[in-house]
Amino acid sequence: MHQKQQEHRLYLFLILQKHLFHISQYFLLQVLDSSKKTFFYLPFVCKLKKLKILIKINSKS
Repeated sequence: MHQKQQEHRLYLFLILQKHLFHISQYFLLQVLDSSKKTFFYLPFVCKLKKLKILIKINSKS
């Protein structure tokens, strides 16, 4: 179960990397795991301004 969760998290992170490749820098600050949901808190710096994005992903196992 824990192993599966880590693999799922890594997969989501890779997807985020793929979709955010055009952004100069971004950091995965905090990952909050609960039984049903995973939260990625991603503040990243864009060319125009600083943005803080909360990506809420439902993890189904």
